[in-house]
Amino acid sequence: TMKIISIIKKCIKKLMLKKGFKTKRHIIVFESDDWGATRISSKENLEKLKNIYTDETFDHYQTFDTLETDEDVKLLLNLLKSHKDSKGNYAKFTLNFATMNPDYDKIKKENYQQIYLESIKDSYQKGNNTQNVLQLVNDGTKEKVFLPQLHSREHFNSKFLLDDLKHNKLVIDAFNLDIVGVSNDNYCALDTLNDNEENNKKLLTDAYKYFENIFGFKSRTFIAPCYVWNKYDEKVLADLGVEGLQSKIFQNLPKGRDKYKKIFHKFGSVSKQTNLVYTARNCFFEPSRELWYNIDEDKIIDNILKEIQFAFSCQKPAIICCHRVNFVSNISKENRNKNLKLLDKLLSQLEENYNDIEYMFSTELLDTIKEKK
Repeated sequence: TMKIISIIKKCIKKLMLKKGFKTKRHIIVFESDDWGATRISSKENLEKLKNIYTDETFDHYQTFDTLETDEDVKLLLNLLKSHKDSKGNYAKFTLNFATMNPDYDKIKKENYQQIYLESIKDSYQKGNNTQNVLQLVNDGTKEKVFLPQLHSREHFNSKFLLDDLKHNKLVIDAFNLDIVGVSNDNYCALDTLNDNEENNKKLLTDAYKYFENIFGFKSRTFIAPCYVWNKYDEKVLADLGVEGLQSKIFQNLPKGRDKYKKIFHKFGSVSKQTNLVYTARNCFFEPSRELWYNIDEDKIIDNILKEIQFAFSCQKPAIICCHRVNFVSNISKENRNKNLKLLDKLLSQLEENYNDIEYMFSTELLDTIKEKK
């Protein structure tokens, strides 16, 4: 019966993926989350934590995810520039950024009574080989290879983190090593917008302002951490100037800590209240996760090509979810190098399979949807 349920679920999901905006164009959009967010401070600190918690299983995020280095950004940029679509555009990544991180020293000094934040500008200055990241992203933006967009102010939930810092030994020990997001319970307090209307409004308003301050332009799209947001957040975002919401096929509407109701949004549909356009990621290229589960490299490429083919058969753009964790090296160079090779292979295969392929940023897709409406 479990197998039957799984097949039914897959069929329902496929039917839902077919709904909404349609196009015959072979559009590819890469959306990559978590840029700018500190998660694991260093390989040494991760080892220290693993030595305390020998029974704890850490997933691929908790093993590899860390602040991107100058070299990480350069290598990704050069790889994308070695590929072009049918119109002569480079392969492109929409990079979704957090704008602030925990100020670990200050929070510890104040004995976990309050969450203090620092700008990602400061995080990059303090990091290990990360001083030029913003300049390199800026260069990539000028070359139309990267487009930063807004992910959040911080990529964790301050209320839940403070709560955990009172009694959850693993979270406390991790935090003392400048690590967040390690407890395996669901979203490990990373669902930033699981909060009340007033706090969320301040958070989003700050995030939007900081984003413009860091990158010199306003973000036209927004992606909520862990796909968790409330209806009232949409009004705030629309008032700030956001036009499109990146998401998955389902929004996670918060119903308390680690409890969510799934809300379906049709691809390219427009909110009646706010005019925000909803787009849905329909393909997943997360090689660090798949290699973690011992999935063969050829199978990884095969799976993503099938998902893209399915999106195109439904007359949908292929929006590929591909997190930063795949391309960072401060913890494991091997993780980054393997995944870059796989990305290179995927892009080559796409260019070979579709002679009319078009690489787009999330904002260009937004304009394409709006034009059609």
